[in-house]
Amino acid sequence: MNGPYRVLMGVPTNIVIDRHGIVRYAQAGGFSLDDLNALLVPLLREQRPGGTVDPGPTS
Repeated sequence: MNGPYRVLMGVPTNIVIDRHGIVRYAQAGGFSLDDLNALLVPLLREQRPGGTVDPGPTS
């Protein structure tokens, strides 16, 4: 590869923290859209700290 590039010394890392501040997912590498949805949708439907449940999308 030609150009002013340096060697990449890191790996993309994904960390998901829930509404209570608890790390629920941590992994090096990228997400596919399906994997991201499978992880986030159930977390978004969990009870909020104030006691209400997010019903999710209405469409």
